[in-house]
Amino acid sequence: MKTFKSFKSLLALLLVGWTCSSQAAVIPDEGFDDIGNLAGWQLVNNSVPAGEPWFQGNAGIFGAHSGAADSYIAANYLSASGGFGNIDNWLLTPELTLSGTTLVSFYTRSANTPGYGDTLELRFGTSASPVSFTQTLLTVGGTALYPNIWTLNQASVDFTGSGRFAFHYVGDAAASDYIGIDSFSVAAVPEASTWAMMLAGLGFIGFLRRKHNKKLAGALALSFGALATIGIAPQAMAEPPMAEQTGMIAVRDAETGQLRAPTPAEAQALRSQSQAQARTAAPARATLLRKGDGSRKAVLGSDRQVYAVIERDADGQTHEACVTGAAAAAAATDGAQQ
Repeated sequence: MKTFKSFKSLLALLLVGWTCSSQAAVIPDEGFDDIGNLAGWQLVNNSVPAGEPWFQGNAGIFGAHSGAADSYIAANYLSASGGFGNIDNWLLTPELTLSGTTLVSFYTRSANTPGYGDTLELRFGTSASPVSFTQTLLTVGGTALYPNIWTLNQASVDFTGSGRFAFHYVGDAAASDYIGIDSFSVAAVPEASTWAMMLAGLGFIGFLRRKHNKKLAGALALSFGALATIGIAPQAMAEPPMAEQTGMIAVRDAETGQLRAPTPAEAQALRSQSQAQARTAAPARATLLRKGDGSRKAVLGSDRQVYAVIERDADGQTHEACVTGAAAAAAATDGAQQ
């Protein structure tokens, strides 16, 4: 019993050491549920000619990454008045006190209208003036395709003192479209001494397993696993969900031959393959419509749409096929089990 109590004391010391080193670095996340109540955030539109600033997300174009359908912040080509001119639209975070390496995470996506593209920069500066944001941490879109599903983006900065992060929506308004940002968070990367404490604790778990004290080792492992997630270790970040894609995504298992949901690595490979095909494929003819809410919509002929048809037979086996056109899809599913 005395030995077990000492184990609990060691766990308590490890937990206290971890929380004390990371507690001061916790910064509230921002889900953009109501951009009218963004404490400390600043919207600065320097577009020429200046149009609309950042605004509440439009659920009619696409839903949020998390929360209510419109709980994200958005900007579009109307950042320049009338949709013509140069976009220079800024979204500045509150002033933050940083201490060492800091990790920034956020999700973003576009409306993915054919023929248009968007550019978003994440920058870092030391004042509320856009001219201070000289350090570009990452760029989404630009010469590459802007993601058309909610995609996780991360960047880090090594700085001690007061600073701000800024989202910079930029580009030619006539060639731009519509983007959203959601689930923004900032957290300090744990110091080397903290990670050393974590590694020592994990090594102690291994010792317990060898000594057959599996119950306590399991409890310790769960505790450290939870703390590692809270600590925002870069490799612990979840893959962006694929729920925003329409329809069912499945892969054929190489060993069993059965269809199953893709692993995160397979999902990423599918996204990369899809983007590569989009860059090399011949453009389909489309009718571009400008909607009253400021978005653009591309209407493809039904004979150009590709459908993935998955059927289950009487024996419970699944069969898949790809067909082009609504009529072919209807014929392929005629009589299929629901």
